[in-house]
Amino acid sequence: LTHMSTLDEEKVRGDLEKAKALDTDLIAVMIHWGVEYQTKQNSYQDQVADFLFQNGADIILGGHAHVLQPMELRTVTMPDGTEKQGFVCYSLGNFISAQNDPLTDTTVVLTLELKKDLETNETTIEGFNYRPMLMLDREAGAEVRFQLLDVYAALASGEADKAEAVYRTVAAGLSMKNKRQVMGNLQNPYVHRVFELARFTANEAHYHVEFLRFRELESGILYAPIGPKNNLITFIVPHFADRLPLENFVIHDKIRSIFALHPAGRDWYLVYGDENIRQEKMVLSEGENKYRELFTHFFHTIPIEERKNKGLQRNMLPLRYRDYMTEFQGE
Repeated sequence: LTHMSTLDEEKVRGDLEKAKALDTDLIAVMIHWGVEYQTKQNSYQDQVADFLFQNGADIILGGHAHVLQPMELRTVTMPDGTEKQGFVCYSLGNFISAQNDPLTDTTVVLTLELKKDLETNETTIEGFNYRPMLMLDREAGAEVRFQLLDVYAALASGEADKAEAVYRTVAAGLSMKNKRQVMGNLQNPYVHRVFELARFTANEAHYHVEFLRFRELESGILYAPIGPKNNLITFIVPHFADRLPLENFVIHDKIRSIFALHPAGRDWYLVYGDENIRQEKMVLSEGENKYRELFTHFFHTIPIEERKNKGLQRNMLPLRYRDYMTEFQGE
């Protein structure tokens, strides 16, 4: 649906009716529309979005503009007067491309949060977030010419200046003659700060991969609480999902009330809010209590007393991790 084409409303309406007849949970539409290099949708895109929502679409993902355009949850009035909520992203931008036009090197990886009520069989869109990416062109002759720079690691930081640092870094890159080499410009304090934030998040994620402790609940679920400084749960869950594919496990960020749920043999997903996992369900299994006692006893009796070095221990294992580790419980 560019300036060279128009919408065949009858055909689209018929296609949406066929989709609804399949008894789907939600209907997603991918559409080619808009004006190239425009960072905001036009009025015709808004009209088409309303038409698609009113005829059965729940999610609309747009392309063609080659740059990012807005995304939002919208409340739409249906022909019968009722209201429904839908999600539209007018353009996700390029992912990998060799274009040199402004902003064509920015993109996002989109995550939609969907919820199905098993009692009513209704599926709803609860929210969305995205992972911003910046494509770097390392020029012809490089072993890997095009590379996506993941600024998500910096934005996952718990530091207050992260948004300013990332914004200024992107702005600096856009002002450079060779803008795709922006992350090599570490003399720029904002670029250097983004590098620091990303490294700090990555380092803390690495620590959690090493120090995270699962405990078995009476239900058989493996549960691991964490309390990270940075919002890093999505960085560490893939590691455990890869190594424990046949286990039901939960990783709980207690600082942010985020749960990563991994059903055995299926993909993991995030749930937000303490109400989703109640405290009375956190009873440890009999076997867990037994092995916790054995492991803790082993941990405290194996060291050579004369060689204990508290300072070195704190350097290798900061105190803040110990609140969530089995062997330090009760200290």
